[in-house]
Amino acid sequence: PDDDKKWDYQDLARTVEKNLQEKFARRFTLTNQPAPNVLMVRAAITDITKAKPVVNVLTTAVVGPLFNGGLSGEAEIVDSMTGTQLAALTYADEG
Repeated sequence: PDDDKKWDYQDLARTVEKNLQEKFARRFTLTNQPAPNVLMVRAAITDITKAKPVVNVLTTAVVGPLFNGGLSGEAEIVDSMTGTQLAALTYADEG
């Protein structure tokens, strides 16, 4: 990918990671070390569709915005000691 796209992905990945940590920290104690009764969350952004604001401006009056952008991803929760998958989910949203 070109440098701008690579930067966008890295920035988005950092933002998603920060938001996930903040949400989980509200209910759980966070750690970086495997231990009994500790779960590990693995998350990945699997696709990004950028918005096209110029096209949206032109189409909004007639049919509405067509290209709002979007994100899809997946996550799994595993036992930190054994690696056994306990839960998995996929997510997709078109802005």
